[in-house]
Amino acid sequence: MVKYITKLLCFLCFFLCELAFAVPIKIVAAENFYGDIASKIGGEHVEVVSIMRNPNQDPHLFSSNWTVAKAVAKADLIICNGLDYDSWIKNLIDANGGQDQKVLIVAELLHKQHGDNPHIWYDPNMMLQYADILTEKLITLDSINKNYYTNQFVKLKIKCKALINEVNNLKKHYQGVNIIATEPVFNYMAKLLGLNVFGEGFQLSMMNNTEPSISDIKDFENTLQNKKVKLLIYNNQVTNPLTTKM
Repeated sequence: MVKYITKLLCFLCFFLCELAFAVPIKIVAAENFYGDIASKIGGEHVEVVSIMRNPNQDPHLFSSNWTVAKAVAKADLIICNGLDYDSWIKNLIDANGGQDQKVLIVAELLHKQHGDNPHIWYDPNMMLQYADILTEKLITLDSINKNYYTNQFVKLKIKCKALINEVNNLKKHYQGVNIIATEPVFNYMAKLLGLNVFGEGFQLSMMNNTEPSISDIKDFENTLQNKKVKLLIYNNQVTNPLTTKM
């Protein structure tokens, strides 16, 4: 009788474990570029909801709703950028204080500090680090599919390395070229390409929605009028009369 009961309990334990891992890991990503990588690594073993998907939407002006709050509350894993880029999600996470949720703040994983440029996804090296950490997190949540997650990461790493090689090839042709931007959305990639970026004081003011100094405005105007740069990068997510004038 004891032997029979022991076998039955072992069977039930195995069945419940299999059932638990048959349910996809629910992931909520504040931004779709983090959600896309989560989908590629997790495949059918994850269920990903990306909140911000519209490239024309100003993330600083985003406000959540009931649908977003519900998705965050049910998530097993939450991924966000940090550095005040998506501070709205922190309130939703705090509202679920008693929940057993894992939270990946990408900027903290990459040891970024307050005041750093938050547009870290423009550096493929940083995105590869994020993908590596995410893979380890998925394995922690679902060790039974460890080999799958590891293999998917290897495939992603190969593609990412090809992109990094292409960036290095472009750098050979464009290193030292002067550019300017209305907002620092592209600066990580610009510097990987070896471009000289002008007007960073003006850009930071636009990003933080503050008034740039008179000297920053004059420097920006003079740089354009005197044709000191080959390219102006204009971020149409963050605009105002001053950026339009430039």
